[in-house]
Amino acid sequence: MINVEELKGVASAKNYPRGTVIIQEGGQLPHSMYIVLKGKVRVLRNFRMYNEVNIAELGVGEFFGEMSLFLLEPRTATVVTIEESIILEIDQLNAYEIFENYPEMGYRMLRALCQRIKDTSGKIPPPARK
Repeated sequence: MINVEELKGVASAKNYPRGTVIIQEGGQLPHSMYIVLKGKVRVLRNFRMYNEVNIAELGVGEFFGEMSLFLLEPRTATVVTIEESIILEIDQLNAYEIFENYPEMGYRMLRALCQRIKDTSGKIPPPARK
């Protein structure tokens, strides 16, 4: 089990009021990932547009922003706090140290990512037959 107190030594925790945008779809920096320590966040595509899509709601212990951290690409979604939240930010430099010292965190993330892919692929209809 990962000790969140130890992670705070290599990552920074911030308090966010309800309705705060933590990351914005299309944003370039920072290339960080985040772990929800307290509260809830909503992951959205096309935030505040007519075709806004609610991708997920994440709570304590769940993470987001990993794609930008690992791929060094722009954000693919916007994340907004649903309620007052404490979020741990892990930047690129600290991510290597954390994964080296806590390999179980990498394994848990990999499992969660596989589940996300499975859940998403289940929503995509099969190709049309010719």
